[in-house]
Amino acid sequence: MSFSGNLGDGPPGAGRWNPDRSADRFAYRIHRVGRDISGLRLGLWLGAALGLLVLLMLIFQKLAGAGQASAIVTPPEPSPIPLISIIAVGPEEAWGVVGLTEARVYPEPDNSRPPTQRLERWTVLAFEKKTNTGWYRLLGGSGWVQARLVKTFANEQSARAAGSQGREQATNTTPMG
Repeated sequence: MSFSGNLGDGPPGAGRWNPDRSADRFAYRIHRVGRDISGLRLGLWLGAALGLLVLLMLIFQKLAGAGQASAIVTPPEPSPIPLISIIAVGPEEAWGVVGLTEARVYPEPDNSRPPTQRLERWTVLAFEKKTNTGWYRLLGGSGWVQARLVKTFANEQSARAAGSQGREQATNTTPMG
């Protein structure tokens, strides 16, 4: 089968091309599709080459910057020492009475240092501040007492009454023997 038309000049029109010949029509369509595919192939090749070039540039940029310090900032590790917040004492716990046999007064809200004073049981205390870790600061700033060793009261009268009552009960009980 031979094609008698001119394929390079666009769709067959005038000339030697005969539309009745199916072989000519088929050859023309194949030729046209071939031209479309070759243009598409070229675009695909160019796109792949450009993508490969960008990938290589990113790889080389990463390798070149590998020795430099990173811009990522890591947060500092948490301190093993708990943060202590000191707040004012509320009116419902402004006074207290030593509830156990004795309480110790420390210079800081921490019992790792030696105490500065010992308080007997039923001693009445006034507080000005407290911590979130269980300490009360004595009024006047003379030291800190552990909260678990005192019973708190809203006013001085209630605290003094509890202290007096506790001392009376302690003196009225006689050891059995």
